[in-house]
Amino acid sequence: MPRSIPEELDKQFTRDVNSGNLERLLALYEERAVHVRQDGTVARGPDEIRQVMEEFIAMQPRLHLHVTNVVPVDKDIAVVFDRWVLNVAAVDRDSVEMKGTGIHIARRQADAGWLFVATGVGNLIP
Repeated sequence: MPRSIPEELDKQFTRDVNSGNLERLLALYEERAVHVRQDGTVARGPDEIRQVMEEFIAMQPRLHLHVTNVVPVDKDIAVVFDRWVLNVAAVDRDSVEMKGTGIHIARRQADAGWLFVATGVGNLIP
């Protein structure tokens, strides 16, 4: 299902993470997309992004994400900024909560929908 505006990618990403739907999550990325990890290393392409997202989904996270800004670069590229809160179950306590920011680059596709070209975790917020 094509996403008609770039921020719909973040909303679908949140739904897919929270439901644990890895295949639908991966369908949000272009074939040559990249994901920048928190440590600054880059996952390139579907296989490496799959590995990152498999590990993420395995934590059974509960993600709350709010798009804070969308900056159109041109008619087919947009930068999406967000703030997120992530809750993950922990062995020794109820859950761990993390907060942070994200930045994503999206590109309009031939079907007029949008896909991620690059995603990344920005700063963690104390």
